[in-house]
Amino acid sequence: MAGVPERDRFAEILDSDVLIWGLRGREDVVEKIKAFLRDGEKLYITPVNVAEIWAGLRKNEERKVKMIFSLRDRFAER
Repeated sequence: MAGVPERDRFAEILDSDVLIWGLRGREDVVEKIKAFLRDGEKLYITPVNVAEIWAGLRKNEERKVKMIFSLRDRFAER
């Protein structure tokens, strides 16, 4: 939404499926998320997203998820 004044923008809450697909390396999803961020969009996740990701976590994904959530926590403090 480049060019749209910030006051007129909507918050983008990511769906759990989108987050999971991104975590599992679906390139189209990763690129779309990157594009949103490049355009200055604010992307949010919810406590429900966090719970769903932990509930469906594969053993080999734990390290990556912990890293992503630690980044989220660091940015949330700002």
